[in-house]
Amino acid sequence: MKKQITILFLFLLQNILTITVYAQGGTWTWVNGSQLKNTVGVYGTQGVPSVNNRPPSVYEACEWKDKQGNFWIYGGTYNYYNDMWKFNPTTLEWTWIKGNGLQFQPPYYGTKGVSNMLNSPGSKELTAITWVDTAGNFWLFGGNVSSNVLWKYEIGTNMWTWVSGSSNTNTFGIYGIQGVPNSLNTPGDRYESCSGWTDSLNNLWLFGGTGNGASSTGNLNDLWKYNITNNEWTWMAGGTSTSIPANYGVKGLSNSTNNPGGRITHTKWKDKDGSFWIFGGGEYSAAKNDLWKFRPDINEWVWLNGPSTNNNVGNYNTACTFNNTNLPRSRFEHRAAVNDNCGRYWMYGGLINTSWDLMNDLWVFDPIQLQWALLNGSNLPNQPGNYGTLGVSSITNQPPSRGGAAAWWGSDNKFYLFGGFSDIGDTYGDMWVFDPDTNCISFNCNNSTSAIANFSSSDSLFCEKQCIDFTDISQNTPTSWQWTFNGASPSTSTEQNPTGICYNTYGSYDVTLVACNQFVCDTITKNNFITSYITPFDSIWFANDTLFAFPANSYQWYEVGAGLIANATLNYYVPLTLGNYYCITKDSDGCESTSNVILITSFFENENSELANAVWPNPANEILFINPNLLSNRNIIFEIYDMQGRIILQQMLSNNKNSINIALLATSVYSYRIMTQEKIIAQGRIVKGIKN
Repeated sequence: MKKQITILFLFLLQNILTITVYAQGGTWTWVNGSQLKNTVGVYGTQGVPSVNNRPPSVYEACEWKDKQGNFWIYGGTYNYYNDMWKFNPTTLEWTWIKGNGLQFQPPYYGTKGVSNMLNSPGSKELTAITWVDTAGNFWLFGGNVSSNVLWKYEIGTNMWTWVSGSSNTNTFGIYGIQGVPNSLNTPGDRYESCSGWTDSLNNLWLFGGTGNGASSTGNLNDLWKYNITNNEWTWMAGGTSTSIPANYGVKGLSNSTNNPGGRITHTKWKDKDGSFWIFGGGEYSAAKNDLWKFRPDINEWVWLNGPSTNNNVGNYNTACTFNNTNLPRSRFEHRAAVNDNCGRYWMYGGLINTSWDLMNDLWVFDPIQLQWALLNGSNLPNQPGNYGTLGVSSITNQPPSRGGAAAWWGSDNKFYLFGGFSDIGDTYGDMWVFDPDTNCISFNCNNSTSAIANFSSSDSLFCEKQCIDFTDISQNTPTSWQWTFNGASPSTSTEQNPTGICYNTYGSYDVTLVACNQFVCDTITKNNFITSYITPFDSIWFANDTLFAFPANSYQWYEVGAGLIANATLNYYVPLTLGNYYCITKDSDGCESTSNVILITSFFENENSELANAVWPNPANEILFINPNLLSNRNIIFEIYDMQGRIILQQMLSNNKNSINIALLATSVYSYRIMTQEKIIAQGRIVKGIKN
């Protein structure tokens, strides 16, 4: 009897404490789906939203958020469907978009690189990696235990495209050279990993998971980048083998030797500086609660939070408060991880051990202060939850503990949660929304006490060596600044608004600003922010009656005094009057160059010269002779140009050789130049005839 009373007391105490946490952090609302597990879907009419529609119960569904703020899922585990669904958080309605509503469907690849209405990734499960590119297209990689296929889905056409990877199973990775893209490179098959990020240049990145390295199978720690434009993978970091142990290094310091070790991963956070973050994961028998950041600008990992040991119980200190002691317990299957509009990281639930113990805790991480806050839930596993009334918010509402759920951050600053599992074979199909208490966590991001670094410059793209100025536009009153100007002189500054920063070498360069106020420092790196292009070489010359310019992207001819010459936009121009002429050209980067000025006093430059017959015969069929008087015990350079100004023949001549074979030239009109190392001594036009 005493034992029963003790158990009852602990149960009541647990629920009292849990309700207190609910009240502080915000409230849950059950908004769609069933309270029952393992429910079948209600599909309705494809393409038509309805309050009655709902997907079947699944966990580890692939998820995306479109540019209109709608939430999307595809596939999922235990029911193994190949359906695409869209959820409108404003109307709380699901729409069945694509798929046949049948289980265990194989993929239909079609032709690689070609979209088709029949194409389908098939029934997807076991944590595929997902991305949204800058154009709003959805991407999907891996899953299904033995897949390394990259798929693209376009909302506008409602079609899938097989983009990369093999349609065979059990494919090993082809790594190539680290840091070097190659069309042959490809990551190996993998699953249990949704750590994928899209960078500012629209490249797709992925990390870890369980699958194939170069020749072994296990947990991976490799980091890959995919260039959408070039359709090429690049192995960026990590090893080519599996089950590589972590190398933590010094907490807070990045290093090229740091790595999180081979692990299954389920987080996909990205900060406003473009760095990628992961939390926890590991192995099912060795769960972790360490926090890592990868900086793509320097290609290095840094361990920032949590212990290096396994199966840590965490620290559930004061709810609704960011501090240095709070820490979620170790876990995996925590796919419900999203960024909010202020750049903080949210995470719900997960699996903590091989006994299938599941959490219901909701955490937020501030990447500036490097601190966690517990907003909701308990530190005890396997909580039953409380649905309350559909559509009605209450502080007593709580989703049941679960892992492998999908999550999104809404445009309304609310956290949305769908599905997940409660045990092997048991899955949810319910949709929840968490409305944070703004007394607990603020969403007035611009008025936060932390400094928010940002800057602008007087110029960032220029076509010659140049000195420019930088302006601090950081928020929340910074009091100190540390600038780093890669490739510039000076290379650093502590001024608020540095001036006279000179870029004397052509190329693209990063700029970093660390801005600090009395509370905290913030860092922003703008990759390739400065680009200094080489000014294009430009020179013109006159041959007989025609002016020529070196090859460029565009041309515009001018006459001094008369200005722009209408329609004179080719690489050559035949002047109609005597005078001074020049040309302005632009290269493919848009850089502009102004040529030398040529004074034309005669339409045939050599007509009054003893060198008027510099070459003969003219027209010529096979052999062209050079006037021996031009050689006179010196070497000369003879060049022939086509009508686009391109050099098509160049030869050194001397007293011993004054003829050139032009038999291979096409029948046409060409220009020639005869030069020494110091000057042009003759130029004109020749005609290549047809061999008799």
